[in-house]
Amino acid sequence: DNRTDFYQLTVQRDRQIADATVAIVFSFQVSEGNNSSTAKLWTIPFHTRTLACKSERFYDQPTLASCSGFLIAPDRIATAGHCVMNQLKCSSYKFIFGFQLKNPIESLSELPSSDVYSCKKLVAQKKDENGADFAIIQLDRPVTDRVPLVLETSKEIPVGTPVALVGYPD
Repeated sequence: DNRTDFYQLTVQRDRQIADATVAIVFSFQVSEGNNSSTAKLWTIPFHTRTLACKSERFYDQPTLASCSGFLIAPDRIATAGHCVMNQLKCSSYKFIFGFQLKNPIESLSELPSSDVYSCKKLVAQKKDENGADFAIIQLDRPVTDRVPLVLETSKEIPVGTPVALVGYPD
């Protein structure tokens, strides 16, 4: 098990990739006060969402997301098509950047409201039996403090190339 928390990342490029990753959560899990600079997050411990054993890593860590995505343009994210099937579903979510532990005891119960975004428009969505599974979402405003990721689409990844998963899966 070589899973790593954000606070354990030492390579700047890895931190930049993690910063461009967004947690997709139901709107009711986020409380944003009218004049508050802080959003309250209704997290639950990892073990309550899974059948994790007490000895398992991340057993008590806060969880929130139902899906993950990543920034591809200043106001657009990409995610899996099965996560956001239509505009109504898109409108029922909040998109949260910065949902990452900065130290081993952080609760993640609050984040700056500036890290919470809404869906302006479901730009594209596809989920089919043959493997296509993506959605492109336009956020309610540009993300100014993170760098969009660039996908490499021009070449095959050679067998044996190390890869990594960055996101909020259970």
